[in-house]
Amino acid sequence: MKCPHCGAPMALDDKFCPYCGQANTLAKKHQADMEHYQKEFQETRRQVYRETSRFTRLAVPITILFVLFLLNLAVYLVWSQSWEIGSALMRNRIADDSSTHEARFQEYLEDGDYMGLSGYYDANSLYLSDTFDEYRAVLQGADTLGYIFQQIQYTFSGETRPDEEDLERLADTLSNLIPQVYQLENQYSYNTELYLSEDKQAHIRAIQDLCSALLIRYAGLSREDTLSLPDLSESRILQLLRERMVENR
Repeated sequence: MKCPHCGAPMALDDKFCPYCGQANTLAKKHQADMEHYQKEFQETRRQVYRETSRFTRLAVPITILFVLFLLNLAVYLVWSQSWEIGSALMRNRIADDSSTHEARFQEYLEDGDYMGLSGYYDANSLYLSDTFDEYRAVLQGADTLGYIFQQIQYTFSGETRPDEEDLERLADTLSNLIPQVYQLENQYSYNTELYLSEDKQAHIRAIQDLCSALLIRYAGLSREDTLSLPDLSESRILQLLRERMVENR
């Protein structure tokens, strides 16, 4: 640049002209601009550091959560595929042994061993096949009979007689289970031909008779009480059980 006073060459940073000695007004403005830009630069740099630090603090947990999400997704996909593969293999195995299963199934029915039937059905995962779908109502009754037996056995298997709290808990549980035995016909009436054919109703009645024997022996119900169970609501069954259990304590 040239000195605005004498026209001699000089640098922009020169505060005075090296030839005439006059003050370089442009240098003052340049210096002020440089100081302003330097301050802005420093402030911008501090802001960038702050934002970067805050982003890092947020990014780390977000990254961890994202990684955990991906891991859970991978586990779920593997599990779902494993379940499908395992189910397919089990269905193939059931199909290969279908004649054996059908023979054993019929043996349990003929012997009236309904709790044994339920155990065999579950142990061999026969619910994965539709081979015995027509016996769904019978199997529900058999399953529920097993639950009722377990609850009664648990309550009365101790060395001491069950107290009032034990009997109350048993009454509450049985009131939920009993309709699943005595009201099966109502639950499966939408397809009577498939689920409630004559032979299946015979098995259902046999299951109800076994359940009645348990309730008469351990819950204090009379034969007349058990005959009324198909027509009672769950709350009325609970009331009846409470009354009879208190009477027979």
